[in-house]
Amino acid sequence: MSSPIALLRKAFSLLRSGAFDTHSEQGRADERYRRALLAMLANAGNKALALAVMVLSVSLTAPYLGPDRLGAWMLISSLSFVLAFLGLGVGNALTNQVAFAHAQGSSASLSKLVSGGLGFMALIALVAGTLLQLVLHYLPWDLVLRSANKLLVEETRNAAAVFGLFFAIGIFNSALNGIFAGLQKSYLAHASAAAGSVLALIGLGLAAKAQANIATLVLVSFGMQTMASLGLLVILHRSGLLRLKGWATHAAQVVPGLWRDGGLFFLLQVGGMIATGADALIVSSLLGAAQVAVLGVAQRLLLLVSQPLAIFNTPFWGAYADALARDDHAFVRKTLRWSLLLTTGAAFMGAALLSLVSAPVIDFWTGGKVLVPMALFAACALWTVLECLGGALAMFLNGAGVVREQTVVVVVFCAVLLPLKVWAVGQWGLIAVPLCTALVYLLTHLIAYGYVFLPKIQSIAHGRPMDSKLHRVH
Repeated sequence: MSSPIALLRKAFSLLRSGAFDTHSEQGRADERYRRALLAMLANAGNKALALAVMVLSVSLTAPYLGPDRLGAWMLISSLSFVLAFLGLGVGNALTNQVAFAHAQGSSASLSKLVSGGLGFMALIALVAGTLLQLVLHYLPWDLVLRSANKLLVEETRNAAAVFGLFFAIGIFNSALNGIFAGLQKSYLAHASAAAGSVLALIGLGLAAKAQANIATLVLVSFGMQTMASLGLLVILHRSGLLRLKGWATHAAQVVPGLWRDGGLFFLLQVGGMIATGADALIVSSLLGAAQVAVLGVAQRLLLLVSQPLAIFNTPFWGAYADALARDDHAFVRKTLRWSLLLTTGAAFMGAALLSLVSAPVIDFWTGGKVLVPMALFAACALWTVLECLGGALAMFLNGAGVVREQTVVVVVFCAVLLPLKVWAVGQWGLIAVPLCTALVYLLTHLIAYGYVFLPKIQSIAHGRPMDSKLHRVH
């Protein structure tokens, strides 16, 4: 087992501008790690800026918004997680398909996939965005917020309309991100998102100084971050991968495969929405908008743990897919083992440290406007550790195409969790949200991946005959 010093030396050796020779298995492994490291560094910068936006969005606005308006803003912000399924999983399907097409070395097939996939996603974004605007406009916000304040309800409705517009653009952006992840060039996607966060920071500072309403805050934060990613279209066009001529024909050719693979990712996203993304809606409808702020502050502080580990693990999705396409199973086993070990250790230590200092940090962060009980924060920290570990495993399962099995697990997970969570929140209050999620997640995932699906996972990692359905490149 390599020492931490040896791992650091290896990481520094990967920091080079030129690519490694990919004619050998070791060279391909080093090139995957090099691209993954570039993605980690770019994503770290992006997430640091996005975290700054998130922190300042609370500290700059909480004093003048107050608990109810702050809770309404957090509720709208949480909708991006709840509604992620509207992309129908196509962006995730593109990651795997682009990775395999790129490994095969056919530029014509890759261009057709990119052009057709983006055309298909543009159509999805248009339809989903239109439907979303109608739903958000006619949603009974007074019941959602549990408030009779007409000014608050109308302000929230207007902010939701702004959110809906940029969320539709974000659906299209998910295809761009999926393509660059499949090409193992996600560092470019992260760089463009970072530029958007810089613009959002500037806009947020000006808006808070003017004590802007919630709609304006959504525009300068979420809107600017979303629009910046459209610059990736220029990169694809200049590289010859995006061709406007004949895109409709290409879309018709690639839609069946994207629809098939995307459908499973779609179910996973719906499951994630039901399991955790709907927390803000459940809490708001049962306990009131002010309690959304309490839970939201705890969850957002713990992003200091989960986001760095997501940065670390996400680039391996494309790397696993590329390695399995080329039968480089040693790379898969080594990477999976280390990612699970490092993620578990880092998540536990980070969550424990934040639990110890959470009270003074939250008091300073919110100006004393939001109080998070220690028991609630500890429960959220426990769920964060499990979530990080599950994320590391999911990158391997996604890259290996083990999506149907994940869908089964998520369906069982949600079927048990959702009614339990609704009942438990009514009985025990806010702390039931993270506790129920952690307990049900632990039980369902241990049984599924530690016993039921373990033989298949082992066969894929070792290249045994059971994984014969996987695409390969020789």
